[in-house]
Amino acid sequence: MRGAPPPDGGGLRGELSGGENVLWEGKPVRWFFQFIGSPAGLFLAAFSLLWFFLGLLLFYTIWIAPPEDEAPNFAIQLLALLFLLAACYFAFGRYLLAAGEWRNTSYLLTDRRVLLSTGAVGKGTTSVDLASLRQIHGMVLAPGIGDIYLGGAPPFKGLVGRVPGWLPSGLQSHIPTLQSVRDVEAVYQAILDAARKAGPPQDAAARAHGAGG
Repeated sequence: MRGAPPPDGGGLRGELSGGENVLWEGKPVRWFFQFIGSPAGLFLAAFSLLWFFLGLLLFYTIWIAPPEDEAPNFAIQLLALLFLLAACYFAFGRYLLAAGEWRNTSYLLTDRRVLLSTGAVGKGTTSVDLASLRQIHGMVLAPGIGDIYLGGAPPFKGLVGRVPGWLPSGLQSHIPTLQSVRDVEAVYQAILDAARKAGPPQDAAARAHGAGG
């Protein structure tokens, strides 16, 4: 397929059945998957930094330079510390979790199905049968990069989506999704063509109608 990433030699090939032909395989674009994920990811990144600086200010005010005429309050000090620790995770630490998720994420398209493997700590594999696939939706998030939903598109798909490190990918949508795919339009077309060939002829028109870009 023109413009598709080269095979990554991932473990998904071990899931293949006899006679199953690989059409494409790849991984998410690392920098986009790990640091951005979606338009919502940009907004929440800015919010996390604001949270972090507020946490620093609160910690300094309560722990480093408290008012001299007030006795230390352990409960308030503890809350300020927890607030700062949470801010540190959401501003910085969550990207480490996203890095682990990227390492565990890979995609594979065959002439029968789409295989998705992902997980922030462990790995989970999802198999989507092309013959039973009724809708495919694509969303371009950046030049040449986007998500492909193997099913109905979620509501507000342009505003909500993957946010690195905030929620594991499996909790963000019940729809199997290829996230942060390079050359998303070519990969989308390859999946659509493979689904048309795998499904009954009478389903081709319905599937094409349900495909969105």
